[in-house]
Amino acid sequence: MYIPKYIGLFLLKNHFCYLHGLGNLELRKKPAVYDGKMLHASSYEIFVSSAGSIDDNLANFIASNEQITISKASAALRDFSNEAKHELQEGREVIIPFIGKLLEEYGRIIFITDPHLQFAPAPRAAERSDILPEDAYYAPPPPPPIEEPVYQEPKREEEYSHHRSSRSSRRSQRREQEPEETGINWKKVIWSVLILISIVAGAIYGIRLLKTPDDFTRVDHTPAAVIDSSMLRPRPDTIAAAADNNELKMYRVVIDNYANRKKAEKRADQMKGYGHNVEVLAKDSSSFLIIMPVRCKASDTTQVLDSLGRLFNPAGVTLY
Repeated sequence: MYIPKYIGLFLLKNHFCYLHGLGNLELRKKPAVYDGKMLHASSYEIFVSSAGSIDDNLANFIASNEQITISKASAALRDFSNEAKHELQEGREVIIPFIGKLLEEYGRIIFITDPHLQFAPAPRAAERSDILPEDAYYAPPPPPPIEEPVYQEPKREEEYSHHRSSRSSRRSQRREQEPEETGINWKKVIWSVLILISIVAGAIYGIRLLKTPDDFTRVDHTPAAVIDSSMLRPRPDTIAAAADNNELKMYRVVIDNYANRKKAEKRADQMKGYGHNVEVLAKDSSSFLIIMPVRCKASDTTQVLDSLGRLFNPAGVTLY
C-alpha cells in the first residue's frame, strides 16, 4: 500500500492530518488580499506544526480503504514516518503526490505546497471609489398630471338647512345613547397603583443586582484578641503568596470546542466582529478549540471563568 497517497486524500478531506514523529499537516485557506491596486484571489497552503494531540483517524482511514486491521495500518504508518525522518535527515525530500513535499531546513521540518494546489485566478485591477456614476443616481418619477376642477352648481339654501337639521338630530341621539359617567373609575385607579408598585419593585431589585458585595460594609463583632508584637511581622512566604495573588497573569480560556473547523472559525469570526480577541486552535482532526486570552489575578480566576461562562458558554469554560 502507498501511504503518501492516503495522506494526501485524508488531508484534502479533513484539512488536518497527524503524522507520528513528523508533526501535524494543516490545510488552510488564505483570504483574498487587496494591495491598493490589484485584487488577489484566495488560495490554499499547507503548514506543518508540532502542536496538537495524537489520534488514530489516519490509521482508521487507511484500514477501511485497504480492508486491513487498524494495527497493520498503524504499523505501516510508523514505518513510513521512520523512513521519512531518515530521508529528511539525509537532506532528501519526502513527496506527497499532488499535495507537495516535506523538507528539513535548519533542523526544522517545513512543507512546500504544490503549485497546482495553490492555483488562483490572475489578480484583477480594482479601485475604491465612493462616487457613483451618473446612471446610478435615482431619478424621481414625473409629477402626476394636474386635473382641471369641475364646476359644480351651488346648493340651494333648502338643502343646507336640511343637512343642518339632520346633523343636529344625530348629535342629540348620540348624546342620549351615551351613558353619563358618574363617580370615580376605580378599576383604572387600582391598575395604575399596581403598575406603579411593580415599577418601583423592579427598580429596587435592579439596584440590588448592580451592587457588588464590596458596596456593603461588614462589621465584625468578635472581641479583639491580645496580639504579640512578634506576630505582627509578616512571614516571607506569606508576602510572596500575596504578591503572586495580586500580580496580573495571562491565562488562555477555552470558550468552546467544535468537531468541525468551519463551525469553530464561524463562531470565532462572530466573536471577533463584536470586538473579542479569540483564536482557533486545532487540538486534533476532530477537536477545534476557541481560545480567548485573559489577564487577571490568580485569586480572581474562578470569578472570571464564571463571568465568561455566563457571557459565551452556559455549559462552562475552562483554562487551557
